[in-house]
Amino acid sequence: MGVIPRFAESTSVPDKAARTPSDSFYLVLAPAGFIHPAALDPGYIPDTRDLLLKGFAIAPLVIATTAVGLRIYSRLRILKKLGWDDWAIIPALVSEQKKRIYRFG
Repeated sequence: MGVIPRFAESTSVPDKAARTPSDSFYLVLAPAGFIHPAALDPGYIPDTRDLLLKGFAIAPLVIATTAVGLRIYSRLRILKKLGWDDWAIIPALVSEQKKRIYRFG
């Protein structure tokens, strides 16, 4: 996208100063001539897929909550009681919700 041409630009900035941010990732895994776009353009805004990733994280949570809700509803409606597996799935769902909300929320 708009990031690739900036990699090829040359600069007279010393090698250590050009590798911003000073994350060890860029010092270890980047190619020898790599210059981070933030060093070339202070107004650089990286392309992110934050909303897409959050959507992929939240969609299974919505599907799981709906499935568990329908399962509990149908068990109570038809059998008039919940089995041990139904009781076990509730804390599992709640802990998964907390984990995803903590991680992506």
